[in-house]
Amino acid sequence: AVVSTQSTGAQNRSTTVTSFYFIPFISAMITEQQVSINTSEFDRDVQSRFENFVRSKRANSISRKNTVLERNRAVTHIRGHHEYTERERIIMDQYQSLDFPVIDNEIWRDHDKEETRFQHGFKTFGKWIICFMIGFITGLMAYSIKTAVDHIQDIKFNISFNFIAHGNTFMAFLSYYLINVGFVITSCICIMLAGPLAGGSGIPEVKAYLNGVRVPNSLGVKTLIGKTVSLVLGYASGLVLGPEGPMIHIGSMIGAAVGQLKSKTLKWYPKLLWKYHNARDRRDFISVGAAAGIAAAFGAPIGGVLFSIEEASSFWSRQLTWRTFFCCMIATFTVNAIMQGVVLQVHDYGMLTFGFSERYLYRYSELLPFAILGVMGGLLGALFVHLSVGLYKIRDERLGKRKLYRLLEAVFIITLTSVLCFTLSIAFPCRPLTAVIEAAPDVCDKVTPNTTLVQFIFPDGYYSDFGSLVLKTPDMALHLLSSRPDTFYSPG
Repeated sequence: AVVSTQSTGAQNRSTTVTSFYFIPFISAMITEQQVSINTSEFDRDVQSRFENFVRSKRANSISRKNTVLERNRAVTHIRGHHEYTERERIIMDQYQSLDFPVIDNEIWRDHDKEETRFQHGFKTFGKWIICFMIGFITGLMAYSIKTAVDHIQDIKFNISFNFIAHGNTFMAFLSYYLINVGFVITSCICIMLAGPLAGGSGIPEVKAYLNGVRVPNSLGVKTLIGKTVSLVLGYASGLVLGPEGPMIHIGSMIGAAVGQLKSKTLKWYPKLLWKYHNARDRRDFISVGAAAGIAAAFGAPIGGVLFSIEEASSFWSRQLTWRTFFCCMIATFTVNAIMQGVVLQVHDYGMLTFGFSERYLYRYSELLPFAILGVMGGLLGALFVHLSVGLYKIRDERLGKRKLYRLLEAVFIITLTSVLCFTLSIAFPCRPLTAVIEAAPDVCDKVTPNTTLVQFIFPDGYYSDFGSLVLKTPDMALHLLSSRPDTFYSPG
């Protein structure tokens, strides 16, 4: 910074002081000051005060910096009371920012003037076609994941229940447990081969990209394949997880691939959609794909749009809102049509279905309990996030990046889950099928004991109420809880 002062008197001479403004914790980088001394007594006094000010601040900043380095930490935002370690800072230095601003220069303006109205309309129409393809492929992917999980679950339980039919409960549990462990180990191997970005929900990576941070390999084909296979196997193993979160990441990867029709992983760069090969259009298609993933998972197109606007994206426009809603409608309709066939009545079916009534969706007297449940859900959600953050810190300190320890952790969790689900299904009493057959007339879903209820070790004509919940996929358990009469489960 250049500071110029003029002395008041007969002779007006200027003095230039060249220096760096200090910033807390990095002002130790201030170099030696170059000061042109004015002969004026007033300027000497100003110079002396300035040198003392810089010297004192430099000493304080060096002392503070040494203290911070001794702790091996760097200061970050105060809200979470978290301080980045040196290793975390090194990791963050590997990421780059994306170029989202609009290009505005003379060359671009001349090019924009040469573009005719037809060319501009054709490019806009192409975006709608791409959004249609993103929604359609995301819907197909959601249906494929759900169908694969259902078939793998049927195979697993058929093997286990065959041993039960022959009276060998121990072999039934052993086969059930070994299959679950095999699924979990295979799922972990897929993540090891595809990379760590294939694990988890993938929502942080999507939000980071949509906010302008380039995370390498977060939206590649390798990550897509690894996440899809590991999701199917992990979900079918009986772990307490679901495809709803990963579907956001899968939809974003589909949006990135279909929107620009190229792949860095496969070294494939066709020129079919070269007009959309820029960071801004890629960002918009990823936002559309994330919303389509929510819509396909829950059967909620408006929910997908709201999620993308409020949670995921930082750059938005009115045109993108309508394209996103159109894509979500296509994704929802695709899952809906394939799961129940092309019929005149279209339901709100997605990958996660709660069931509904033929006569009414809710009673007015239920609005207050709904509000109470909403408050309880928010409080429990906040508690869950708080506990998850603490557990993650413990896991990161104890397990670190050791792949073997991570694998053993997954095996321990599936062992605990399998033992609890199998033994508690035996411990809880059975109930007669007549309690379900006499269902209320306003229940839409027909009773199919052979496919929805689990007989387990109990005699014919009875079913395990607890086993029907835990020996099925979580979405099937929610479906049974919300669409059956009061006599389906025991009060305990």
